[in-house]
Amino acid sequence: MLNPLAYKYKTLGTEKGRLSKDIITFDMLQYNRRNFRDLYSSKPKGIPREEYANLFPIKEDKMTTYKINKAKQFLKKYNNKYNNGKSELEEENYIENIALHIHHIFPQSYYPEIADYIENLIALTPTQHLSKAHPNNNTQYISKVYQYYCLIAKTGKIKENLEKDTYPTIYSFEDFIYVLNIGLETNEFSQVKYMDFNKILNLLEQHYSTN
Repeated sequence: MLNPLAYKYKTLGTEKGRLSKDIITFDMLQYNRRNFRDLYSSKPKGIPREEYANLFPIKEDKMTTYKINKAKQFLKKYNNKYNNGKSELEEENYIENIALHIHHIFPQSYYPEIADYIENLIALTPTQHLSKAHPNNNTQYISKVYQYYCLIAKTGKIKENLEKDTYPTIYSFEDFIYVLNIGLETNEFSQVKYMDFNKILNLLEQHYSTN
């Protein structure tokens, strides 16, 4: 009973009978969910996660696939209703602007633990998705430059959604922090104060300019 309350109030909960080290997120409430952190804990530090994932791929079960598809469908319906179906990444002088695709900012195959988080999903046009996010339609390759653009755009969308009462609130600031920490393989974002989106943008700029 404690962890659902902890999730509701965005605070620490219980883990194996003790106080949890992290704020309770939605995935922690689900029984029998595979702990992808444990699956990747044996990864040698010298091997990039992408290479390790290719060597030891994780097979998705039906429930995981269902959750990912459900998250994609949810975001697409929300974007169609409250953003007129437009791309969440607006580009100047870009004629095509209908978002038909939902893209994982951090690849599903490399970061399965955040694959069903809507904070890791962004609505894009087919050209944005298959020519820019995945150059030459190579879905195994992610453009880091375009990944950065997607994160900047998503940060703005999440900020707008959490600060304004115009539309239903669908995002969680804490879940976004979790997605950024996992996707960028860091703990830096844990130090960001609640709703400090300027700090998030600064950290993103530092990360991508360095890498």
